[in-house]
Amino acid sequence: MKSLSLKMCLAFGLHWLIAQTLTAADLNILTENLPPFNMSDNGKNYARGENITGISTEIVSAACERAKINCKLTLKFPWKRIYDKALTSKNYAVYSTSRLPDRENKFQWVGPLVEERWVLMARPDSTINLATLGDAKLYTVGGYQEDAIADYLEEKGLSVTRSADNKINIDKLMRGQLDLWATGSVSGPYFGKESGVVGLKEVLAFYNDRMWLAVNKHTSPDTVNALNQAIAEMKKDGTFERIASKYR
Repeated sequence: MKSLSLKMCLAFGLHWLIAQTLTAADLNILTENLPPFNMSDNGKNYARGENITGISTEIVSAACERAKINCKLTLKFPWKRIYDKALTSKNYAVYSTSRLPDRENKFQWVGPLVEERWVLMARPDSTINLATLGDAKLYTVGGYQEDAIADYLEEKGLSVTRSADNKINIDKLMRGQLDLWATGSVSGPYFGKESGVVGLKEVLAFYNDRMWLAVNKHTSPDTVNALNQAIAEMKKDGTFERIASKYR
């Protein structure tokens, strides 16, 4: 009789453990250095948890807390590696991600987290003036490797010289190796200040972008719905604006 009771207790315990595992699955969230949206607190290309900061990071972390989801944040490099991991692995996600048409059906989406314009920037002393993207074909344009902005420009027929680090693009721009730099209206000047460059000239804005948390398609829709609900609540109660104001 005692043996039967012990077996029943063990069976119940195993069932409870499995149930907890299924209902409390972690969400592994990956990101890169893209100031001021997501970045490591020491500027390096690896960080975890509280050592990752930025507007998008604070929004994602707050949403996870509200939704009672155990999210594990990791910042790594390069972008392609973490993007592909989220694309192919259940319970993985990546931010800040542009929701482009060719990505739409590859992920589930949480957000939007932030918005910014895609722009072409020149040196502070530049005399370049552009009316359309077509005008930019006369100039040397630099962009970030595996970046949606550079992809967009190439789709529009521009040639883009890509670098693995935006600091390299800024250096090339200031040394005259690039005429224009394809970047974001918020992230570009932020990168510039980090490199000691202020007053970069915004020559042309050509796209209004929203960036999201892209969640692997095989992750539970309940997780995605809970995060989106948390995001909606944060927009209503002013949390979104309070976070963004810290980085202005």
